[in-house]
Amino acid sequence: MNNFYSNGKLLISGEYLILEGALALAVPVKYGQSLKVEESSSAKIVWQTNVNGELWFNTEFDNHFNIIKTSNNDLAIYLSNLLKAARRLNANFVVDFGYDVLSEINFDINWGLGSSSSLISNIAWWANVDPFQLFMLVANGSGYDIACARSEKAVHYHLNDGEADYEQVGFFPDFCEHIYFAYLGTKQNSEKSVLKFKQKANFSENDILSVSNISEAFIKAKGIEEYSSLMVEHERIIGHVLAEIPVKDAFFSDFEGEIKSLGAWGGDFVMITSKLPIKKIRNYFSGKGVNVLLTFDEIVLA
Repeated sequence: MNNFYSNGKLLISGEYLILEGALALAVPVKYGQSLKVEESSSAKIVWQTNVNGELWFNTEFDNHFNIIKTSNNDLAIYLSNLLKAARRLNANFVVDFGYDVLSEINFDINWGLGSSSSLISNIAWWANVDPFQLFMLVANGSGYDIACARSEKAVHYHLNDGEADYEQVGFFPDFCEHIYFAYLGTKQNSEKSVLKFKQKANFSENDILSVSNISEAFIKAKGIEEYSSLMVEHERIIGHVLAEIPVKDAFFSDFEGEIKSLGAWGGDFVMITSKLPIKKIRNYFSGKGVNVLLTFDEIVLA
């Protein structure tokens, strides 16, 4: 039996403009996806995905990755295409045996922490292919989430002539007890967000440079005030680029602290800074219908 594991992710800075070469800061998280692969005597691939220990999806493929049966046709088509892409990169991938495969996701699938990217990374390990090459065959994002999938600490990531370029960096602020992450309750579709950005965004080279500088400054911030001011400036820039209202102004204008969207704007995770006691922060967001609030230590792998 082969066992693989890949981390989930959060994009701290650089959303959208990462696609245009901006430097981004991203972190792996303490949630992820495992993949257990065992040879079987059948000529089929029998696949099961569990989410938090409960069956979520199952399917069967023949050895050409054609769907035999499935509980969800859209997911099966996506997985079939992913496996076929892996074989294009390695012609010897899954040719001699059948397999029983168990994928286990240990976070709420709606959180947007990287169920797809961690799966791509795991399949790349199984197929012994480059995870970034596999990602680029099946997705239209930057690939930062693939870097996080295999990193044990934060990464500075950017695209250099379309190729992944990243390094691991230290990101464990002395004031991390004042940093929180909340799920707003509406999972965003990364593929659609990327397409919308490419069609409608209005940005300049100065915007790219400014966001890159903020990504550098986040890991050097000396205190929560400086860190929070970087969040505000980043929100201002991306709000202008997207012609959208930043999340704090739109929904939490009376909050005693700062709030920054993470990744695709509109409902995934946000980053929060505040010196309020955590009980008051929880009560505030609960009153707004936001019930998932995690501390820095609870979610960030650093």
